[in-house]
Amino acid sequence: MADLYSPQADNDLDKIEASDPDLYEAALVACDLVFRSTGKAQSLSAAIRTEQQGIVFRLPVAGMPPWKVFWRIDPPSNAPIVLAVLKHGS
Repeated sequence: MADLYSPQADNDLDKIEASDPDLYEAALVACDLVFRSTGKAQSLSAAIRTEQQGIVFRLPVAGMPPWKVFWRIDPPSNAPIVLAVLKHGS
């Protein structure tokens, strides 16, 4: 089974957990949506085509603009993977 989080996402979440518990909880809720209801998460996400990752989805963290969860469908497993949790846009 593929990892659910990339090393970058693990690092991002560790930093957020240490500095902002409310943001951390909101980010975990967004990540949970990606894993439990991928279609719903996809409908709420913007899609970005990248050279390295292919299509990457950008899901807003509810109530925490400008934070976003970046994720994609892992081709070998066809399962979602969270790539990063970052400030992006507004």
